[in-house]
Amino acid sequence: MKKKIFILSLLFLNLSLFSVPGDWKQLGKPGEWKGTIAGAVISNSLYTVEQDGTLYVTDLTNGKWTKIGKPEFAHTLFMFANNNQLFTIEGDGSLYAIDIK
Repeated sequence: MKKKIFILSLLFLNLSLFSVPGDWKQLGKPGEWKGTIAGAVISNSLYTVEQDGTLYVTDLTNGKWTKIGKPEFAHTLFMFANNNQLFTIEGDGSLYAIDIK
């Protein structure tokens, strides 16, 4: 019984060493997101704007990305989400609510 408890204790100690809060791991290939200038998450979707102004949505459950809309976000400085709504702040100081459906 003591041996089992010792082995379980070692197992939990090892697991805790590998799952430290703040740990991070790379998703995708190195440099793959180099052209991304802004992003925000709504549910399981990551919305991003690329340097050329294209808006994309990435399904965070499977990594599949899709272009949405036309390239008109090249001057986006910030992107944020609230209550399933996406917003951008543009370089000229304008605020936009983006229709994502």
